[in-house]
Formats: sequence, structure tokens, C-alpha cells
Amino acid sequence: MHNLINAVLLSAVFNNIVFSNALGTAMLPYTARGDDDGAEGVPEEVAVAASRARRIFGISGGISLTAMLAGVLAYFFDNHFAIDGYTIVNTYFSYTFLNAARPFVYMVLTGAVYTVCLIIAWRFLPKLYRTIHKYLHVSALNSVVLGSIYLCSATTRDIWGYVGCGFGAGIGFAAAALLLAAAQKHLYGENTPAVFRGLPATFIFLGIVSLALYAI
Repeated sequence: MHNLINAVLLSAVFNNIVFSNALGTAMLPYTARGDDDGAEGVPEEVAVAASRARRIFGISGGISLTAMLAGVLAYFFDNHFAIDGYTIVNTYFSYTFLNAARPFVYMVLTGAVYTVCLIIAWRFLPKLYRTIHKYLHVSALNSVVLGSIYLCSATTRDIWGYVGCGFGAGIGFAAAALLLAAAQKHLYGENTPAVFRGLPATFIFLGIVSLALYAI
């Protein structure tokens, strides 16, 4: 349990998946942006804020769930086949090959978790599926999930460490998205020079925050 807490804090704060490792920056602006759902009688700002909150927590929750489940599978692969366990064919070649194939194996494990979760939600939880289906592919198939598993395999050999890294990756991504959402009005505002307005200002903002956290 101690390793679980340490892994969550490391992944979410001290080694934030976005600010420290530049993973997930491509979909971060999409996640932090809200849309007006067009609900009657609801002010635009309220609708945008509600849409943004659903998107941030929906995608971040999907990242945590996928990274935790895929991380558990990666733990068994790492400890029994690739890093310091045994191999089916106990030779230097097989050991080296399995270590080199780890990124591909992690992608396969992540895809398997995504597929199983999608089928279960679609088949047995139709109401939940209608709510979360638009976030599933975005939250599961991205560099945050794959990167968190890969970084975790380099820092821990404990299964709780893998679970904690996966859970912390979603928390860290949510924190980054909330921070970016709070700055959206200024990054896209008229006071920002036109040449920097929008995406350029967003990446400059993320770079400055990353440097500040790195200094800590």
C-alpha cells in the first residue's frame, strides 16, 4: 500500500505525465475546451463549463482505468518474461528480444483492455455506454496510457506501483487539463497577440508551467 501511495503521488504530482514527460499534450487542448450543448434555458457559460467538466473527468477517468488495468497485465509480462523474470526459451536472444518488444506488447495489452471494456459497457451497461462511449477511445488509445506503463516499468517491480502509476496518470492529466481550462479565457482572449492566440499560446503556457514544476 505504501508503494501505491508513492506511485500515485509521483505520477500525478512530482513526475506529472503531461508537464514532466510531455505526454498527452496533443489532446490536452481538446480536453480542456468546453462546448455549448445548446440546452434551452441554460446560459452559454454554464453549458460550456458543464461540458468541459464532463470531458475532463470522463477522459481522465478513462485514462486511469485503462492505465491501471493494462498496468496490471504489463506487471505480469515484465516480471515473468521481459525484465528480470524467466523466458520461454532461456537464451540471451529471447531475453533481449522480449525487452525490445515491450512497447509493442504494452500497446497490445492496452488495446485488449480497451476492447474488453468497450464490449462489457456496450453489452451489459447500455446506459453507461451511451454516456462514456465518446470518451472511451480518446482516453484509452493515447500516449498518456502507454507512457505511464512504460515509465512505471522503469521505476518499480511492485504490482501496486503499476496500479498507482496508472491511477496517478489520470489524476495528473486531469490536473493539467483543469489548469489549462482556467487559462483558456486568457490564451484565446483579445489581449493575447493574434500571432500567439490559441494553440501557440497554449503550448507556451504549458512549457512555462513545465519549467516551473521541473524546478521544484
